[in-house]
Amino acid sequence: MDFHIESICNVLIIHLLF
Repeated sequence: MDFHIESICNVLIIHLLF
């Protein structure tokens, strides 16, 4: 159900790291 949220979180984390 929260697959979209997890995907967005991963993208945000990757963006912040890189």
